Amino acid sequence: QLISYAVAQFAHQFRTHLFMVLVRGKTARFIRWDHAGAIVSNEFEYAEKSYLADFYARYTHATLAARGIDTTVESIPFNTDEAARARTALQDKGFIPKTAKMAPIFKFHIWDNPNNSKLDDDNEDEHDEHGETQESPLSKTYYGSTPFFNAIHSITSRATRVFKVWDPESDTFVLLKSDSWRVNSTSIKPEGKVYARLHAKRVRNIPTCLEAGDVNPSSSLHRTLTQLHDDSLRSHIHYQLTLKEICVGNVIDFKDTKELTTILRDALIAHDDALRNSSILHRDVSVGNILIFEDDSGKRKGVLNDWELCKDLRITREAERMGTWQFISAALLQTPVGCHEPRDDFESFFHVLGWTALKFAHHN
Repeated sequence: QLISYAVAQFAHQFRTHLFMVLVRGKTARFIRWDHAGAIVSNEFEYAEKSYLADFYARYTHATLAARGIDTTVESIPFNTDEAARARTALQDKGFIPKTAKMAPIFKFHIWDNPNNSKLDDDNEDEHDEHGETQESPLSKTYYGSTPFFNAIHSITSRATRVFKVWDPESDTFVLLKSDSWRVNSTSIKPEGKVYARLHAKRVRNIPTCLEAGDVNPSSSLHRTLTQLHDDSLRSHIHYQLTLKEICVGNVIDFKDTKELTTILRDALIAHDDALRNSSILHRDVSVGNILIFEDDSGKRKGVLNDWELCKDLRITREAERMGTWQFISAALLQTPVGCHEPRDDFESFFHVLGWTALKFAHHN
């Protein structure tokens, strides 16, 4: 029950973490939630100790960021000219229904680290000449409304939320991952770097990354802290990414079964190019990551998206299971820690085809 409350807050608010007070009879506990898990205090008698009063006094005087609010996102008041301009632009593009006159408008401040979206080798560290990590400068401001995709269904996750957003400077529209808590691991490259490598190796049928970066690298509030109390938990970093292509949906939005097979074929081409040209294995082939892109002429093609869990086959890394449960290969499901091979991804494509056809195609 407590987890469901925490998930609801993360899913409907822009948060880096949140606090909870659990009161039971004469005792209470504090809980701090982030995307690595939860830190729970010892139980104390709140009438005998001042902990509860001290907590509320400190929380009242804390900054929004310290309370867990993601300050890179602003909610624009409904009756302002700024909100009206953004709403009109989004409605004209069809990203907000014309009838949704009360749709919320959000302003997103995007962190862009040039080192996170350029090709590098595996031994390169992002340091300046003094040996200090370079901070990401704030790049652009975008406006959006309700999320196009929301994958916050559990606490311990990457918590990906995707928005179709408007850039007022260039009057263009892009796809924004404003929430994407990437795994903090040397074996998993930031997605922006992966896209840079894939494009350099001429991999077809993948999105174009415009900006990418860790949010506010100097702040611990955009890093999970729970793992500091339990080293078996994964550390996550708040990451943002913009993509040039705004897709019309994923593979389940096919028009007919011929298009279903061609969309899957296009995604397989991307997967094959990545394997052959850059030794990159996707490791998360699923319905949600095979998208349909429609160009200005109305021609539709498949795009293989979401490369943040990919693996470089040239490097020996610790084996771990990745993927979306419904589409993971049988061999990996039977092995708690399995070594992900190309054949596992091929089987995932097969499961995507079968699952999609059974659920969304006409059959007897």
